[in-house]
Formats: sequence, structure tokens, C-alpha cells
Amino acid sequence: MNCGATSAENTESIVAIVPIQVKTNKGQKVTTTYAFLDPGSTACFCTEELMKELNLTSRKTNILLKAMGEKRIVSSHMVSGLEVSSLDCSDFLGLPDTYSQKTIPATKGDNSQETVEYKMVVHLFGAASSPSCASFALRKCAEAQSVQRPSS
Repeated sequence: MNCGATSAENTESIVAIVPIQVKTNKGQKVTTTYAFLDPGSTACFCTEELMKELNLTSRKTNILLKAMGEKRIVSSHMVSGLEVSSLDCSDFLGLPDTYSQKTIPATKGDNSQETVEYKMVVHLFGAASSPSCASFALRKCAEAQSVQRPSS
């Protein structure tokens, strides 16, 4: 990994890609796949292959993709009712409307390395409202709420 990179050539980046279970809220078929957790994204996406595997009903639509200062309109399908969970959990959480793409531009990379957990000690980019900070705060709040509290 190169945190001081001055070019996009031959650099490795760290992204949150995790194994998950996914299903529809009306179906029983569960499939295992990977989720790319992008704290800067404002929408959920899945591959067309996953849509076919789960036999999802969708509505054709066009969406505006904005990334790296570029904007383009792309054809997509919108699906509703997807649910996800971790591999060791049977409690599924609903996703917002999800849009399909032929591929998701992320790779699983080298899974042979030991997982390293980092704790955030400063706000990224100095903005208290950054998506990364919001995601971190939401996760910590959920963890705190899951702790058993003594009855009164």
C-alpha cells in the first residue's frame, strides 16, 4: 500500500470488501457474495449476475453516475426488497432500492493476509459530517444498542 502515491500506477488501495449473505424479503433463497462498502456512495448497487441468480424482478431505468469529477448517464435496473446479513448471522437488514450494473469495479484482492482493524481517531478530511464518520458513528451506535441492559 502506498499512502503517499503521486500516480495511479501500480498502487494497492485498501477498501472494505466483506463476504455477506443476500436474499429478497419475499424469498427463501440465500446466496453468498461480497459487498464493497463505499462510504462515499449515495446508492446501492448489485451485479446483473446477482439479479439473475436471485431471480429478481426489476424496473429498467437510467441513472446518473458521478465519480472522480465525471458524470454519465447509464442504463440500469432498479430492484426493491433486497436484504443482507453477515455470514454468521440469520438477521437480515433491508437495503434501499438497489441498481444493477454489469460489473462492480472492485476486486477481493489478497485474502491471505491477516485482517487488521483500525480505530478512527480523527475525522477524515476534517469534516465531522463525512460519510466515513457517519458510517463509523452508526456502527458504534448499533453495537452499543446491542449490549444487554439490566432490567429495571
